[in-house]
Amino acid sequence: LRRIDRLAELGTTTITLSGGEPTLHPDLDALISRIRERGAIATLITNGLLLTPERIVKLNRAGLDYLQISIDNARPDEISKKSLQVLDRKLEWLAEHAEFGITINSVLGAGILNPGDALKIAGRARALKFTSTLGILHDHTGQLKPLEPAHREVYARFLEHKNSLFSFAHFDSFQQNI
Repeated sequence: LRRIDRLAELGTTTITLSGGEPTLHPDLDALISRIRERGAIATLITNGLLLTPERIVKLNRAGLDYLQISIDNARPDEISKKSLQVLDRKLEWLAEHAEFGITINSVLGAGILNPGDALKIAGRARALKFTSTLGILHDHTGQLKPLEPAHREVYARFLEHKNSLFSFAHFDSFQQNI
């Protein structure tokens, strides 16, 4: 709480709570409430696995402004369990109960075995009326690498549809240079 107070004193306008996994913090609601009391925007980046209708209502009450979940694939695989199949019910609960903004980030790059899954994830986000973003993942050394041809094709499809099918999509311009 002292850190939040100090950030507010410094004029911070947005405070993002992120990983590890912030929904594991026993005082998450108090932290969000304090951020809002100090006049800053409260955002949360979560893997989404611990979201329940009750948890979402508590986030509403605490004053959360914005939540982001990155989903790596359509089905869990040996690299990532953060899949649309695992999280879809949580997304439905968010659509039903959340009073805060929601962004679903789909990813391309290192470790993503099925790049076409990014389109499925973005389509599901759009169907639920969430904002959709596309992120480029770094490799195991922390380096961003140029996308493989199959990943570039999916990225190009995102760009083709950014004003229609994925009308809530957001694209960071730096990604064009990767």
